[in-house]
Amino acid sequence: RWDNRLNWSTEDLPGPIDGDSVDLAGNWVNYDGTTTLEDMDFGDGGRLTVNHGRLNIDGATMTDGNDSRLMIDDAGQVWVSGYEDEDVLNIDVDGGRFANTGDFDGTALLEVTDGQAILATSGARYDVSNGSTLDITGDDAKVGFDGADGDTAVLRLDEGGTLSFAAGEDGALGTIEEFRSGANGDAPVDVQSGVNLGQGALALDFSGIAGGASAHTLISVDQMVGTFSDIDVTGLAGNRDAELIFDYVNDQLTLQIGEAGTGSGQFNLSVNGEDQDELGLTALWDALTSDRAPLPDDHIADELRVNGELEDVVV
Repeated sequence: RWDNRLNWSTEDLPGPIDGDSVDLAGNWVNYDGTTTLEDMDFGDGGRLTVNHGRLNIDGATMTDGNDSRLMIDDAGQVWVSGYEDEDVLNIDVDGGRFANTGDFDGTALLEVTDGQAILATSGARYDVSNGSTLDITGDDAKVGFDGADGDTAVLRLDEGGTLSFAAGEDGALGTIEEFRSGANGDAPVDVQSGVNLGQGALALDFSGIAGGASAHTLISVDQMVGTFSDIDVTGLAGNRDAELIFDYVNDQLTLQIGEAGTGSGQFNLSVNGEDQDELGLTALWDALTSDRAPLPDDHIADELRVNGELEDVVV
């Protein structure tokens, strides 16, 4: 228990003194309170469960090994100012709120099923780096960007990073977009939101989608650029077709799924417009493309797999 002072080496609770930092030292801890820390170290295999209260980490978040885990549920909140560690941090958001206010480019496996995941507030960025994943299941969670001062807020994929969407129990798929989290009171959302697909991988799981025709918006932002290196589709029935649409004019990634019985298991790709700076939002373009490899302009994906079978990439 976080709120038992006898569990801490100093025999007092962290947070009251400005600049306090915490080392979980690999322990499994249940959080309680309202706390602002300088740094947070999970240690090797440390786990932190936050079901209520709010934890702010103003400095570095660190871990050792690949088994540390942050679990957020119910009314719990965790605000981090980025993550840069190469060791893996597992983050499960099944309620409450996870928010990133800095440069998040460490190795992380983020799984979102409910609650809120603010990937980037104003001035922040979330990079799905090599070996990292961002998994979104269903549409119960709000995932994306929030802020109130008009600054940029971006998601960028690196080659070797994976963005994954899976259908929930009701057959719905989630969306990465701007949303009003409530963290800024009644202020409307005011950010320049963007996504750079960055030659990362896309995984789509249709297993929970019902037999009727449906349309799903996977990404909707102010600026979408880049393409995927690999697209892996599972759960597409052999009697229905689907189409993934890269809409660079409206800056959306959308998925159209045909009615069962009207197709033959085909998965198609199409493009509307080009991934270029059509909006003239210089700050957003810079936030999306700085320190990035040149944007590809000749293809959508190198490899496409449908239910485990390698398919030709045809646009």
